[in-house]
Amino acid sequence: MSTRSFQTAAPELEQQLEQDIAVVMQAAFEHHRRQEFDQAASHYTAILEAIHDHAGAHYHLGLLLVQTGRSAEAWPHFEIALGREPNNGEYWVGYINALIESGQNEAARAACELAQQLGVCEPALATLLALMPAGNTRRASTEELNEHAALFSKGEIEASLKIALRLTTHYPSHGECWRALALSLQRLGQYAESVPAAEHAVRLLPDDLVSHMLLASGLCAIADWPRAEAVCREALKQFPRYAELHRMLANSLTATHRYTESIDSCRRAAALAPGHADIYGTLGTALLGHGQNEEAETAFRRALELTPMDASAYTALLHCLMHKVDRDMAMFRAEAGEFAKRHETPLRAQWPRHENPRDPSRRLRIGFVSGDLVDHPVTSFLLPAVEHLARDNSLSLHFYSNNPASDSVTAQIRGHADGWREVFGLADSALAQQIRADGIDILIDLAGHSGRTRLAAFAHKPAPVQVSWIGNPATTGLAAIDYYLSDRFVTPLAQFADKFSEKLVFLPALAPFRAPENAPPVNELPASRNGFLTFGSFSRMSKIGPAVVALWARVLREVPDARLVIGSISGQDEMNKLSAQFAAEGIDAARLGFLPRKGMLDYLEQHHQIDVCLDAFPFGGSTTTLQALWMGIPTVTLPGDSMASRSSTGWLSLLGLDAPFVAQDKDDYVRKCVALAADIEALAILRRELRPHCAQSPVFSAKPVADAASRALRIMWQRWCDGLPAEHFDATSPVLAESAERAADPQREPDTPVAHAVPPAKSDGRRASAKEMREYTDLFGKGKFEAALKIAHRLTKRYPSHGECWLALACALQRVGQHIEFASAAERAATLLPGTLSAQTLLADALRITRQFERAETHCREALERHPESAALHHSLGGVLQSMGRHAESIACFRRAVALTPDNALAHDALGVALLEYGEREEAESALRQALALAPTQAQVHSNLLFCLMHKNGLDAASALAQYREFATRHEAPLRARWPKHANDRNPSRRLKIGFVSGDLFNHPIAYFLLSIVEYLARDTSLALHFYSNHTVSDGYAEQIRAHAQGWHPASGISDAALAEKIRGDGIDILIDLSGHTGRNRLVTFAHKPAPVQVSWIGNPSTTGLTAIDYYLSDRFVTPLEQFAGQFSEKLVFLPALAPFKPHPHAPDVNALPALKNGFITFGSFSKMLKIGPEVIALWARVLREVPHSRMVIGAIVAPEQIGKVSALFASEGIDGNRISFLPRAGMAAYLEQHHQIDVCLDAFPFAGSTTTMHALWMGVPTVTLPGVSMASRGSTGWLSHLGIDEAFVARDEDDFVSKCVALAADPDALAMVRRELRAHCAQSSLISADSIADGASRALRTMWQRWCDGLEPTHFEVAAHGANAPTQPVAARESDTQPAAGPTAAAATSSETANDVPAAIKPIRFVCGTRCSREQFWNETALGRTLKPYANQPDVQLQLFANNTRGLSSIYNEAIEHAKQDPAILVFIHDDIWLSDFFWKLRVRRSLTRFDVVGLAGNLRRVPHQPSWAFVTPDLRWDERRYLSGTVGHGKGFPCHEISNFGPAAQECKLLDGLLLIADSETLASRDVRFDEQFKFHFYDMDFCREAELKGLRMGTWPLSVVHESGGAFGSPGWREGYERYLRKYGS
Repeated sequence: MSTRSFQTAAPELEQQLEQDIAVVMQAAFEHHRRQEFDQAASHYTAILEAIHDHAGAHYHLGLLLVQTGRSAEAWPHFEIALGREPNNGEYWVGYINALIESGQNEAARAACELAQQLGVCEPALATLLALMPAGNTRRASTEELNEHAALFSKGEIEASLKIALRLTTHYPSHGECWRALALSLQRLGQYAESVPAAEHAVRLLPDDLVSHMLLASGLCAIADWPRAEAVCREALKQFPRYAELHRMLANSLTATHRYTESIDSCRRAAALAPGHADIYGTLGTALLGHGQNEEAETAFRRALELTPMDASAYTALLHCLMHKVDRDMAMFRAEAGEFAKRHETPLRAQWPRHENPRDPSRRLRIGFVSGDLVDHPVTSFLLPAVEHLARDNSLSLHFYSNNPASDSVTAQIRGHADGWREVFGLADSALAQQIRADGIDILIDLAGHSGRTRLAAFAHKPAPVQVSWIGNPATTGLAAIDYYLSDRFVTPLAQFADKFSEKLVFLPALAPFRAPENAPPVNELPASRNGFLTFGSFSRMSKIGPAVVALWARVLREVPDARLVIGSISGQDEMNKLSAQFAAEGIDAARLGFLPRKGMLDYLEQHHQIDVCLDAFPFGGSTTTLQALWMGIPTVTLPGDSMASRSSTGWLSLLGLDAPFVAQDKDDYVRKCVALAADIEALAILRRELRPHCAQSPVFSAKPVADAASRALRIMWQRWCDGLPAEHFDATSPVLAESAERAADPQREPDTPVAHAVPPAKSDGRRASAKEMREYTDLFGKGKFEAALKIAHRLTKRYPSHGECWLALACALQRVGQHIEFASAAERAATLLPGTLSAQTLLADALRITRQFERAETHCREALERHPESAALHHSLGGVLQSMGRHAESIACFRRAVALTPDNALAHDALGVALLEYGEREEAESALRQALALAPTQAQVHSNLLFCLMHKNGLDAASALAQYREFATRHEAPLRARWPKHANDRNPSRRLKIGFVSGDLFNHPIAYFLLSIVEYLARDTSLALHFYSNHTVSDGYAEQIRAHAQGWHPASGISDAALAEKIRGDGIDILIDLSGHTGRNRLVTFAHKPAPVQVSWIGNPSTTGLTAIDYYLSDRFVTPLEQFAGQFSEKLVFLPALAPFKPHPHAPDVNALPALKNGFITFGSFSKMLKIGPEVIALWARVLREVPHSRMVIGAIVAPEQIGKVSALFASEGIDGNRISFLPRAGMAAYLEQHHQIDVCLDAFPFAGSTTTMHALWMGVPTVTLPGVSMASRGSTGWLSHLGIDEAFVARDEDDFVSKCVALAADPDALAMVRRELRAHCAQSSLISADSIADGASRALRTMWQRWCDGLEPTHFEVAAHGANAPTQPVAARESDTQPAAGPTAAAATSSETANDVPAAIKPIRFVCGTRCSREQFWNETALGRTLKPYANQPDVQLQLFANNTRGLSSIYNEAIEHAKQDPAILVFIHDDIWLSDFFWKLRVRRSLTRFDVVGLAGNLRRVPHQPSWAFVTPDLRWDERRYLSGTVGHGKGFPCHEISNFGPAAQECKLLDGLLLIADSETLASRDVRFDEQFKFHFYDMDFCREAELKGLRMGTWPLSVVHESGGAFGSPGWREGYERYLRKYGS
């Protein structure tokens, strides 16, 4: 008897244990049901640890063991279960089945008899008895084989395998069982295991074609080519007309390089099965191997025609094209792009949101995917790198092998793996799912477009960061792959940045190459013995085309005594082919030699015959080049425009051998060969020294390459954690390396200083002359920084010990934005000039810019020990500390700098900016005013003061405008007399040159808003976009913006006058400022009036004060005209929204309202410290006092002194510190996740949130805001008003602010509902719609230009979201920009005479409905009436009801259209049996008309002859295919509905719409004269209306709008049939 641990416990403890056991058992059942066997077994085991003889746990654990093929372990568990419950029939069945499965048939038979004796009545017992084998000659029944077939056909392969294994055990002489086993094994990718099973099948079923096929395919898969060939030939004797056997024979022949035979077999297969795509793929491979590249391309294209969605077929074509001599990279990139379009684009919408922890310093899981983890060229590079990467404890290496074969190299790699999975045969989607489940952080492709690639799995984006490396020298074309690892010689960035869809990352070498073990020694130069030079090649035949032969023949003609030896020849046909080609070039066959393909050692020894190798093109050598170099033989190569042509170039350049061996063109190729032949002695010396030279290089040394690869992976991960896009970078740089390594190991000791990366020069005392330095300074002073940089590079090479040269180089590098190199040069300068302050401060700046803050601080403090009175160093240290968030310390440094140089305006300015960031606004203003007093003409100082004043509480609008006007008086007024007369062509319809000026065109909120706008504006062919970047930083955002630019112009360092002159010279028509009075602005350039029309937008929420800037782009919620017309020097132009918000692609899901779990409400803020003044804290404290159990969470505050300051302010207001908590500044995804702790955000004032407010809204968190008199105070107000939730969250005054917070705290259920629906609501709003806002901006720019062409002054106007051709709206006469229109007539934009100008955004929504009910019954009984009741008093919602209606719907709908001519509205034609269950239906209705002219809930993308309905395609009412249907409708009585019909994706353009609800702008219908045909009363009116709309050029589509329809259609009724006949008579078929 077992002893239970709880027997002596109290009864309540027993009861608790039983409850716990039940919970665990239920969890185990759930895991078991989902086939999560490990988790289920763990739960069953846990129960058995508590209760050793728990019958249910033993029984289910036994079942699990049988299911997972461990029957021998299962039956003891069943025996224990039966010991507890001997009469349980299920237990007996499980027990007997386990005995049978474990081969204990006699025991199973005895158990059956015992169960029957005990009286167990279980029907399954008889079945089990029947299953027991009587002898080996038995055959499986049809039912048993069908069971396997059914599972196999349903894709349940694992289950089918278990059945097959059981069948072969029970029926070992039945061939069909072995065939079933081979079939399941191969489908699971277990090809090696399938071969014995297939051999049994062939032996038992010698006439069975399928068995022969399975055996042949298994042998091909494991690369047992001789046996595969033999099996195919034997099978072909029986089945000579079976094409697939011929194809597999061809495969085996190609693999053994017997290309001619292979081609013959393929052609035979193609004749038998001309529509079989795989045959053409195999033929293409054989032709390419034989060097018949054009025919190969034709074959691959034929394969692709037959199976256009076969990724492997497209990969084969791309690999073939890499060998094509006359192809250009644009063509190849286009083909790669087409691959992505077919195999990636359809998947992008389903790309997962990766949940990998965004911790930049944690251990990373690195996945490698390859089909070549065997003895293969790829592993000769990979293995040495893996050996070193495996020693990096910060990485965990996982391999996904896409090859059923394995060998000793496989074992070596596997020895370094933390995880290994065999994935051959696994579907791409399943592989992607597995990779996600494995939690891979960075996934590396090692195949590219080569054999056994799994790029289609990468297209699913299974890992957050994806990389391609080594496998194939070309872009993959996939946006899902972020980076390509290379080196700067193989793919120079300037040449290849636009040839790769991936971002290029440079290692010290592309990959480390492991020299072959036991390689023969290098011999003496053969030419020294022979008296003539022997050229050689070991290129594959696929690379040696006619153009290559022609060039080699030229070499032989120019070196008449030379010979050419060609290796890797597979047969006589290849020799004959090449001999004929050389003969055609006039080369005697006696000068040619051929070497057969050999094993590695013999192949290396063949190099003893060769003096110089000749490279092929356009696909050059790589592994062969390195093997030749190791054997002392250089290669003459001819790089082209592809990476494939530059592999040899890369290796030779890394070895410093590019000058003599890398040719510029074909003539130079020949010249180099002639020169080598003429200097045998030099070649002999090189041969002797080449191997030791290689051994010392990074090419043959794994550690530096592996270390750089590790750093590169960490940098990629850091960028992903920070929410940054992929970017080109160089992982070889020590500066960048150090920052990356610090992220991985904060405790790491500092590395060798950067300067040590530059080989120390011997002190030779040489110095650059004054003339040489003047040449540099002249160019630098004129702003010709690139030219100055070339001079500086030359000087540092010539005078490596002259510190001034390094200082010059550092300054030039800083100006051109090469910050990594800048830091390296500055370090060198500081080392050589320890007493020169400018060198020390420059290094401090360099270290700060490259974000090496700790080193920068150390450097500054060390320098200050030598120069304690240096204001510049105190200033630099202050800047470093400020960047580190140590504001109090930074302010102390700036105060010291001011004390040392009290007349230095920049010192006061820096102090003022630091004080402002710290929230000390009054003192900041004082410091900035002092700076301006010292430098009254310093525009940036003046701008800093104005930016500070935007945070000043109590500053009235008139005083603020006066301050901005003062800026214009100082910096614009002196220039006005010299404003140019613009000669721009006054053609209102021509293409316009639009210039954007900004210092924030990089990873910055401005670029974040701008990029989505630019992407749309760039498609507008009437605009040419030019950018003037006032910052030296360039990153992924800059590159994305630049990709859309007609012109990109660096402006940093150029004077305002010179920049204005350049803008004029560029012919800019409209110039847009994106900075306002923020850092790096160029407002003084605008003050020169370089363009006819000038605009300010996005950069700063205030006027610029300049009359030179004509317009300010805003929206009517942020800057209502009647309030702000007098606050701006510019005229206000209203867009559909101020700017589009682009949600972060990795934003976490919205969680449930925290208050529901916590029991109290949590307020929050992510405002910067400079916005949180005492008055803000005082108001927030009032809220906390009025909501006594609430908490406050404050994010984005990092410095302890800031936390202390805020805590003290709350304490002074009587708020306990326990109610206040702080969150650290975090990367984007982590910052968004912090919103999971917050119920409601509280805004700051007078400078409110904007981006932070939208981030919070996207996370389901609304913000309570208090707008004031400035635009800066209304950022949140604008967003909330656009979303229609201003009433709840926009306060009138401080009392209302508190009242709103109290009301929200009192209704957590309402807050929870808002939280659930807010993201979806945002997603449907114009705030997320870049196309709508960009379209509005485009039309606004055209209106501005039209006015300038007409000689009109700027004026306020509005462009509404109203389609591409909507007119712009003067707004001077609008009664109110902030209140909804009171009724239909009040919605007019100007006056009642201009009704046609009413934009859809402010028209009322008018429901048009016919009902058989009375008006009273409609409101009380119909679905629509009850839905609309809550909106009865809202002026923007109207109802045109036709009560007691007996007229046809077409008739009343037409009446509504006529009525709307005088009273425009958005018309919603709707049935009365529809519930509107969408809280945001108004917004969705308006939003839908920005996309389509006529909108419905459901529709069809096509129309076919005789179509009787939008959904049916045949008169017998057969549904159309789902791919043509669109939209969603609920069905049932009320809400929630009983059923949802999801026809297909919404927001699709359609040909036909369901008439139960149709939306259209009345003016659109009137202007196009679109009406309903009144002969169709209740049926087919919608079909006819859609055809009429199509004829009149209207766009129709569906839109997501939640409704419930209470009835179905009356299809087939007499009225319906009559309508159908009328419809057919009108339109025919």
